[in-house]
Amino acid sequence: MADIVGLLAAATALAGTPAQGASVERPVTVAAATQACVEATSPSGVDEARLGSAGWDGYDIGLGAENGMRVYNHGRGPIILAGIGTESRKSGCNVIAPLPADSSFETVVAALSSEFRAQPTGRKPDAVIWVMGDKGILLTLTGGKTRPAVRATVVQNAEGMK
Repeated sequence: MADIVGLLAAATALAGTPAQGASVERPVTVAAATQACVEATSPSGVDEARLGSAGWDGYDIGLGAENGMRVYNHGRGPIILAGIGTESRKSGCNVIAPLPADSSFETVVAALSSEFRAQPTGRKPDAVIWVMGDKGILLTLTGGKTRPAVRATVVQNAEGMK
């Protein structure tokens, strides 16, 4: 798990550094990427074929087979980081994106609530949770004040978490 946390931190740092003149993705794109994760997450893990059919291209990130992680992109914007095979049941499906300078965490929360057609079921200042059917989604504010970013983690709920 520590490897995943470190990997997520590195990916968030990369996602939080857009190239000079590059457009930073809007919150609705973060919402669409998170919805792709919701649709691809099942009791057996993250369905790579489903992400692929939705236009997400997967790439191995060279961490070795024991880490079993893959990064997905869909043009410019957020990236998806997910485990491969059974590893994806542990790590979930993670959307990582920089927070646009003219946006706020609350704007992303509103975009996700609109995409899900549901209000959060729990919240703190820098974390929001939605529990929808058999899925749980945790949105967190990451990256610090100089490079704020968001990470949305989608997992299959265990029995009793509903």
